[in-house]
Amino acid sequence: MDLAVSVIVAKRIRMLIFWQQLALIFIIPMELAFTLGYFHATPIIEIPVILVLSLTLFYIFHVLAKSDVRTSLDLLPDSMGKTIN
Repeated sequence: MDLAVSVIVAKRIRMLIFWQQLALIFIIPMELAFTLGYFHATPIIEIPVILVLSLTLFYIFHVLAKSDVRTSLDLLPDSMGKTIN
């Protein structure tokens, strides 16, 4: 129901929805979670692996731009942000 209302409102205000990127944002982490869950990995291992692999795949599939990554790194403390760059 919420999705239908969102789509109707987006069309009324002429907002562009990029369905391919939106689908990738939902499918990639879910598939990684299902795969790791199938192998009974512990949550301590699952969560960082899902985060790192999801962000890496988002970058590969051009869902994330370099400017998005730089903005995220600017939020980190200076000592961490400089070592990652």
